[in-house]
Amino acid sequence: MRYAFVMGSNGPENLSPLKYAKYDAERMKVCLEGPRCAYEVISPAKNDNPFDIRQSLIDLAERCTPNDTFICYFAGHGILDKGELFLLWDETDVNRLGTTSIPSSAFLEAFRFCKAHSLLLILDCCHAGGAISNRGLRSALNEPVGEIIQPDNHLVLMASDRLERAREIEELRGGFLTNNIISAVEESFHEVDQSGDGKLSLQELVSWLQNKAKRHNATFPNMKVPYPYTFGQERGEFIFTINDSKWTPYEIPWHDGSMMVVLPIYPKNNKAFCISKHPITNEQYKRFVESNSEKDPVGQHFYRSAMAVSGSDGEWKGPFYPWQSADFNDHDKPVVCVSYQDAIEYSEWVTDCTPRQFSPTITKLPSAKIWDFAALETEFRTSNPQTWLTQSKEIHQNSTSSAKY
Repeated sequence: MRYAFVMGSNGPENLSPLKYAKYDAERMKVCLEGPRCAYEVISPAKNDNPFDIRQSLIDLAERCTPNDTFICYFAGHGILDKGELFLLWDETDVNRLGTTSIPSSAFLEAFRFCKAHSLLLILDCCHAGGAISNRGLRSALNEPVGEIIQPDNHLVLMASDRLERAREIEELRGGFLTNNIISAVEESFHEVDQSGDGKLSLQELVSWLQNKAKRHNATFPNMKVPYPYTFGQERGEFIFTINDSKWTPYEIPWHDGSMMVVLPIYPKNNKAFCISKHPITNEQYKRFVESNSEKDPVGQHFYRSAMAVSGSDGEWKGPFYPWQSADFNDHDKPVVCVSYQDAIEYSEWVTDCTPRQFSPTITKLPSAKIWDFAALETEFRTSNPQTWLTQSKEIHQNSTSSAKY
């Protein structure tokens, strides 16, 4: 199993509260719960006090076995007092840090009770108080974190090491470290995965984060960010994401002739997510048309949206009927010139024809998230063309000859 304890606080209102720490924690929770990471994430309840949080943290740590991975994450203010790093919570009183804040030693104590083979603490925190007068500044501590957190069987990923000003970046709506960790897992995954093995190691992540910081500082010299780095002993390779090489695709022959592939997404309401291995073919769509012959006796439903084609003068001419063209009418080639409404009606027809042993199942057009996950291994849409260029250039279809689009 993979467990994560994620928490974030903008800090008390009287200490120049941050704007995006809670939002960072919410985004990190979604990221870690996503199909690429597949962590079971626990976060403090809204009204939990520091003692409740420490208890929940230890409870989760003690659930881990030697086969598990455990990540702890905090975004918010940090303050150093008498050599101890304290993480500020919503109602923290700086005059009563012992009872109103969360000492970093609480994470280390939880790690000592944790049997997981891989442990990681991510600190995207700041040094609050009189030294930081500008709103929204994240800072490291007055002395190296390494002098406080001793290496054991775990690693610490920090936003900075010494007294450095790590800003919340308004354009990112959050901290530099958190935003780029999420980016590395989601839309930039194939750029970060230098080995091309379909998994993201901590070494790859940190190297990419440092390069991102370097490029950011060169572009914005007046708004520099510190270089993230890790501290601790690494026993074996720390894999931040799931190991895709261990996943074996499971295919299910479907009653409309499709071959459905189960996606590695955690089931919801005991239902798995599947997508057709190939586009719908002419033969499949023809059966749908024939079953609706009473409603559409002349077959106009089949390719109701005929395509116009470009003439030599660059103007669109037509209509073009693909079923009359040898390049498009093969039984096993993907059906084309189907309107959005036609596609919806086909999906509804498949649902209505579902055999009883598969009921209740729902067949519908894939959402943008499902499509992006199936095509790009991420449920988060991206406008970065490099993400698409790193994918396979093949068109996955049943036909032995290529379609001419």
